[in-house]
Amino acid sequence: MMTIDTDWTYQGLPLVRLENEALRVEVLPSLGGKIWTIEHRGLRRQFLWHHPRHRLRPLPVGANYDDHFFGGFDELLPNDIPETVGGAALVDHGELWTTPLEARVEGDGLTLRGQLPLTSLSCEKRIRLEGEAICLDYHLANTGRRPLDLLWKLHPALRASEGAEIVVPARRARPADPAWSRHAHMGEFDWQRQSAAHFVPPLTGGTEFLYLLDLSAGECALRHAAENWRFRLQFPKEIFSSVWVFASFGGWRDLEVLILEPCTTPRMSLAESAASGACLHLEPGTSVTAAVRVEVGPYL
Repeated sequence: MMTIDTDWTYQGLPLVRLENEALRVEVLPSLGGKIWTIEHRGLRRQFLWHHPRHRLRPLPVGANYDDHFFGGFDELLPNDIPETVGGAALVDHGELWTTPLEARVEGDGLTLRGQLPLTSLSCEKRIRLEGEAICLDYHLANTGRRPLDLLWKLHPALRASEGAEIVVPARRARPADPAWSRHAHMGEFDWQRQSAAHFVPPLTGGTEFLYLLDLSAGECALRHAAENWRFRLQFPKEIFSSVWVFASFGGWRDLEVLILEPCTTPRMSLAESAASGACLHLEPGTSVTAAVRVEVGPYL
């Protein structure tokens, strides 16, 4: 049986808690509906990474993302890097992560709704718990008069552990930014053949930033055999066509975090993706839905 309690606060912000026999999940509606906690009761493990030095607080649209990277599981919309697309100036890591959403308990789940402040895009996310899984049902709609090209990225920040395995059914990998990748010298490479790239190294420094391409299935995972845990995402690969991996093994701001990032584009620049037709496109009055499943539990 699942319960939903809307009467919590955390560091002064409203917090909604969803619980069942297996999981405790906490959501922050005022920060774009960020999922703040995913705790597996049996394992006694909280899977999401939290910045050790930042305190949660509301932020203005256009805030610098890296300087306010709290952690948790959010979604980036409608872009990543700040740039001009279709005559519109897009802000750092998009608008959703700073946008307060309305939160309502509806039926057996929690629904979060809102309108982006700069882009004519309405966003809805419904959250339900099923055993050891979190079901996320998304609905995005273009409410404006002009077509929209979008970068939509799932962005769960996970606690990095040496020896954890990155599991993505991709054929190719490409450094997203050579300055941040251990594999910059390789250019594009065969992901399946580079098994060392699949494991988190000692957390003594260094970073990783890759695009993983040509997915055979819409899923990705981080799991650890010795520590007996797994975090797995399932998503529609016709929408999320690539998985980005960003990790700091202590080399970026002394942080230890790994982010699995299913994304609708294979590059950071939405302008470049739009020019090649490799992004999500919504005509006026149209919408897109996606069902995403998050599973946590013992190693499999």
